[in-house]
Amino acid sequence: MGKKLISGILFRMYGVRNRGLRYLIRSIVLRSEGGEIYSETLRRILKAYHEIEIGQYSYGGCFDLKNIPSGTVIGRYCSFGRDVKILNGNHPVTHKSLHPFFYNPLLRCVDKLLIERAKLMVGNDVWIGQGAMILPSVKRIGDGVGLG
Repeated sequence: MGKKLISGILFRMYGVRNRGLRYLIRSIVLRSEGGEIYSETLRRILKAYHEIEIGQYSYGGCFDLKNIPSGTVIGRYCSFGRDVKILNGNHPVTHKSLHPFFYNPLLRCVDKLLIERAKLMVGNDVWIGQGAMILPSVKRIGDGVGLG
């Protein structure tokens, strides 16, 4: 079987919502395509299934789904340290309480999300150091920026 065919099969299989299977697919893709820096399939998966766009040759913590929210766009040649956190929402000070029960539908107390989620665009050739935290008020990080 050709690499493109296998890549396509793995891409479609990732659509099955099973954490163990997704972890396995991700591991296979990374091994077969030379890691995060080179993996086209992982970038396709993140864009299609998680709404995260990562440009060519970027690597590091930008592939961490726990810390990079959907809607984030990252340019080419970016270097992310581990444990970089991108926050895309604040606790609402105008609601009855700051607790997520009052604005987050995942907790099953409200029907829809009642806060605005920010989207971040990161330019090309950006370095973001280990443990950096990007707050929701940041909408764009320009080309060539270094954050530590």
